[in-house]
Amino acid sequence: MTSTVNEQGRFKDPGRRRRTTFWVIGAVLVVLAVVGIALYRGGAEDRGATDKAEQLQQALEDAGLTAPDTDQITAVLGSDGGAMCEDPAAALQRALAGGTAGPGSRTVFVGRDWVTAETLAIQVYCPDELPEFLEYVNGLDLTDLVKE
Repeated sequence: MTSTVNEQGRFKDPGRRRRTTFWVIGAVLVVLAVVGIALYRGGAEDRGATDKAEQLQQALEDAGLTAPDTDQITAVLGSDGGAMCEDPAAALQRALAGGTAGPGSRTVFVGRDWVTAETLAIQVYCPDELPEFLEYVNGLDLTDLVKE
């Protein structure tokens, strides 16, 4: 690094401006990181999500179905039902598609238990979507699947 003398007789350091810029950028990044960590709530448990998960778990057990753990329900559905409430029939439609189309397609059986479980979840998380879902489900030929 070289130093030069300017008109006022002071030393002019060409790297000083660059170092100052780096220090300012570094300080801003540190402040943003501290604010981000302070505001991050990813690990915080939402009581509303837990209440809904417990409600769904109880409804599944009352219907005679095996209910997942409350933590699993909370992780998947959160407090608003997630993707299930965006398009309630989408998962059922994908399952019925079976991954194939045309002459090589295979028959896909949908169990009543699966539809019952999804109906209960929709009742708990997005009851306003229930009539549309039931309209779709009522047009299906459901079957009782063997339980192991």
